[in-house]
Amino acid sequence: MSDRIDYGTAVPLSSGGTAEVYKAYDARLGRAVALKFLRRDDPQQVERLLREARALAHLPVHENLCTIYGVGTQNGRPYIAMELIEGVSLREARAQLTRSERVQVVMQIASALERVHAAGLVHRDIKPANIVLARRADGTPRPVLVDFGTVWLPSEATMTRLGQWLGTPAFMAPEQVIGGHRTLGPATDVYGLGGTLYHLLIGRPPFDGPADLTLLQRVIHDPPTPPRALDATLSPALEAIVLRCLRKEPAARYADAGALADDLQRHLADEPLARATTQQRTWDRRLLQRARRWRTPLRAAALVALVAVALLMALGYRDQQRRTAVQRYDRVAQDLE
Repeated sequence: MSDRIDYGTAVPLSSGGTAEVYKAYDARLGRAVALKFLRRDDPQQVERLLREARALAHLPVHENLCTIYGVGTQNGRPYIAMELIEGVSLREARAQLTRSERVQVVMQIASALERVHAAGLVHRDIKPANIVLARRADGTPRPVLVDFGTVWLPSEATMTRLGQWLGTPAFMAPEQVIGGHRTLGPATDVYGLGGTLYHLLIGRPPFDGPADLTLLQRVIHDPPTPPRALDATLSPALEAIVLRCLRKEPAARYADAGALADDLQRHLADEPLARATTQQRTWDRRLLQRARRWRTPLRAAALVALVAVALLMALGYRDQQRRTAVQRYDRVAQDLE
């Protein structure tokens, strides 16, 4: 393939810390393509590029997913040849989108991610900058998920270890930050979608600030500011969708990206949202539901005692988890010095 691509007409499209993307012409396919080149010949970066190519090769054809055409080298520099998507990142396009269009964009990406997860892949870096917004022939937004460089493949036997974070801290799920403590899965990308929707609606990610240990601790322990506290014009239903995506426990989020897409569709149609499963209800909500059925003072007193004991246990567990996390972070910081 490399000898059939006209590099002489290659036009720079974008540039990042490790790669550069060019627009070129593929004579065999008879159309323009995007070429993603590595900046330098680094073995780890080459492996990451190959991982991205393998991941793209596993993906089904979908209008909201980037299609790969092949891999090759030019002057010793490895590249991926892929579909040319002409547009801007969702981060740049946010201001030009209506609120309804922002919700529709996330709904379309959620539907595409359902296909990704069905192929056994987890993207691990869902964020506005990794979604390119193109336009269909009728002018409607066509979001495309790109950059599968941090994807988890089924063939990988191990997960990310502590201190080897893959992703963007402001949009990372707690289980990504903790690393080897938990396995990753579709719920990890659901969290990233929730963070992306939060950013589109509010103008910043759920947790903002320098990408340091303080930010990572906030991701693990602190709840995000409710969207309606920052923008009262948002509907309670839309806020509920966002906050459900951003639950700390993976099991408390949407079961999969398809379920999230369905709820976003219900919101756009002004229909009631789907009820959470029993597993997704937190213990405090179940206690509150029981409290409504307990009418007598004796039962109310018993509930207060039960809640008090549960809170003390939860606080003790939280403190223990926080101390453990801080110790781990300290070890990581020492390794980085």
